Amino acid sequence: MPIFIKAKLPAGAVWPFSLHRKEKRIVKKSNLINVIFILIIFIATSAIGHAQCTTVFNDVDQMANHYDDVLVYQAVATTVPSVLIIELWQAFGGPLMPGIYSIEDDTLNSNYSTCHTCVLIVDSTGTSERIFYATFGEIDIDSIGPVGTLFAGTLSNANLIEVTIDPVTFESIPVPNGETRCIDSFSFNALIEGDVFLDSDGDGLTDEEEANLGTDPLNPDTDGDMLWDGDEVLFFGTDPLNSDTDDGGVSDGQEVFNDGTDPFDPTDDLILIDEDNDGFPLGPDCDDSDPSINPAAEEIWYDGIDQNCDGHNDFDQDMDWSPVDQDCDDTNALVNPGIPEICDGLDNNCDGIIDDQGPCIAVRLTWHTPGDPDETDNFGADLDLHFLHPDGEWWELPWDCFWQNRYPAWGAKLDIDDTNGLGPEVISLSNPEADALYKIGVDYFNAKGFGLSIPTVKIFINGQMLFEETGQPLSEKDFWEVAEIDWDSGVVINLSDLDGDGIANDIDSCPSSNLSETIIVDGCDTGVTNYMVSDGCTISDQITECAVDARNHGGFVSCIAHLTNELKIENIISGIEKGAIQRCAAQTPIP
Repeated sequence: MPIFIKAKLPAGAVWPFSLHRKEKRIVKKSNLINVIFILIIFIATSAIGHAQCTTVFNDVDQMANHYDDVLVYQAVATTVPSVLIIELWQAFGGPLMPGIYSIEDDTLNSNYSTCHTCVLIVDSTGTSERIFYATFGEIDIDSIGPVGTLFAGTLSNANLIEVTIDPVTFESIPVPNGETRCIDSFSFNALIEGDVFLDSDGDGLTDEEEANLGTDPLNPDTDGDMLWDGDEVLFFGTDPLNSDTDDGGVSDGQEVFNDGTDPFDPTDDLILIDEDNDGFPLGPDCDDSDPSINPAAEEIWYDGIDQNCDGHNDFDQDMDWSPVDQDCDDTNALVNPGIPEICDGLDNNCDGIIDDQGPCIAVRLTWHTPGDPDETDNFGADLDLHFLHPDGEWWELPWDCFWQNRYPAWGAKLDIDDTNGLGPEVISLSNPEADALYKIGVDYFNAKGFGLSIPTVKIFINGQMLFEETGQPLSEKDFWEVAEIDWDSGVVINLSDLDGDGIANDIDSCPSSNLSETIIVDGCDTGVTNYMVSDGCTISDQITECAVDARNHGGFVSCIAHLTNELKIENIISGIEKGAIQRCAAQTPIP
């Protein structure tokens, strides 16, 4: 049975079509066309008119899998080889959460190429397939969410006309005198599981295929020969587990990209020569006649020479695809004519106007992954920014704005989504709601095999940076609840360090520290600096602990005496400061 995906197809592809997994075009989350999900249901359906519509569903096995930002549901019948397909597209205004939704109801204008809530039936008989497209109906979604949750609901009162579908434009064209199908009611219910077509390292091979081959699903170039595993298997035919397939002494990538020799013929392998004696042979060295040019050299921008042989445009220092003659700041990738204006105090789009969108919030995420040797090579760890509306919970649609919900109706926008490397990722919100408390979080979505990553979040309000926090190192699938934004007051509360003492809550022995400048004992100001002494606790915190534990005033004074003696022994306070604290303690009525 075929799998249908409304996405750009390879030239010459025929729709409907069945493809080997490595040929399927699953829409990635970095695509501008963001798909919420595709449901594929294998069912048995009677082919009779709507006036006498009866539909039989027997012996159905149900399953659901999540593919990046696509959810695929299947109910496999064992009787009639028919397929019911339901697609809900976010880019076209499709459903984002439980509710009752109408299928397109304008028979004349409704078309598969533009529908947001799409239903089709495909009958397969041998090599012959017939397609039916729904012009009206209703979908009642009871449950939908991320992996591990249920997808459940009911499709009802669907009327479908026989069509053909253009494989390039996806336009549905009614078949003259074609048959009509209908569905009175069909209930679906399945647990959403992980992506069986997942390609974690983006090398063109699924993780399952790599497991069968023995290659590393988290490393696009398992043997380190400069050829990605998918290219070796699908195009060149070289061995992805052997960097030198012909054992001739030169790597496959060197032969293919630099020498132009045959990676299967050991007799034509070229001996590596370093003519300029800079320690880098021709190949890695892009100019072996000049010792100042090699991969270890320092790049000199705008001279037309690639000193470090990284292949980057010498006239685009920030590598934002906007050359210096078009970029008003070629040292900042967040500034170029192709960037949307963001509420961050910069002229992002180079139009000469800074932050022209009115009252606004902008949140910027960057990250550093120590285990990634090159964070600029377009393959690296993927961290995701979350911006939560006060009416919802993390991951709940439509309230949580993140890569799976880029443009929620309440106004937030995922302006920049970086899926490889080090960021930035940016979410902004114009005209925030009065009395709103928004939350910011970070999810470590995919480590790509590079291990721990260290996130940094900056929050801008009306163009002014009011918050910057570098979090603890995160492991894959960790979630960091970063901050809460009180829009009315303009205050940003650090949720990872609620008392603002620089010690994260999870390792702070006093997460609500008294951070007064001097030590004050029940109104008596000692004049002694309120030092932080250990694990996020100040001297004032320790004095408060004495007050809580003391049974009477004598016990409190005794506790203060022991505390100040220890602080003096540790050279944290002087003898004079010790006396000042003890005098204030003796004068107070505590407890």
